[in-house]
Formats: sequence, structure tokens, C-alpha cells
Amino acid sequence: MPYCPRCRAEYNVGVEECIDCHVPLVLHRPQRRALVDVDFDELLAPLGALVCLVVALGLFGLRQAAAANQLGEPLNTLIAGQPVCLTAFYIVAAIMSALVLVVSVIRLVTGRS
Repeated sequence: MPYCPRCRAEYNVGVEECIDCHVPLVLHRPQRRALVDVDFDELLAPLGALVCLVVALGLFGLRQAAAANQLGEPLNTLIAGQPVCLTAFYIVAAIMSALVLVVSVIRLVTGRS
């Protein structure tokens, strides 16, 4: 009996194309795919981006707290004395990490490599 490789529907002999999916039928019923088929190597980029995002936002928050004199001495003086370019770096790192995280999650959800 022929089967549809996409929806796994069974058809009578002589039918060559799935009525619903419009794909050619195969002779053996295909195995069910796992609901989530993710390799751990594929999770490295999103997890790394998530860690980088959290760290960048934490450092930016510390910088803002130091600017508002909410931290104790000498930490407040050390952080508040940092150059402005570091604040820009924290913001850029957070934005880029969020972008990588979103793209990685979209690729994992849609199944594209």
C-alpha cells in the first residue's frame, strides 16, 4: 500500500499523489519524526547569546546604579569612573546578543539549519 511521506496517510494501490499534501506517495509508511529533534550543538549559539545578553544587561544596570550613586564605595567610584565607551559597548553587546538569540530560536523552531 502506498503512503504519503508527509501526512502518513494510506492510499489504495494505483494512487500516485497525496490528495492533501500533493506529494508523490512512497511504498513504505514513513517513521514518525520526533516532536523536538534538536542536537545539543545547535543549542550552543542561543545559550551563549542568552548568557551574553544577561551579562551585558547586568553590567549596564551596574553602570546605571553607579551613576545614580546607589552602590557603596569604592565600587561606586570605580564603576562610575569608567569611560562612556564601555556603556556603549554594553548596549551594543546586549542588542547583538538579543539579535543572535532571536535568529537562533527562529531557526530552531522552523527547523532550518
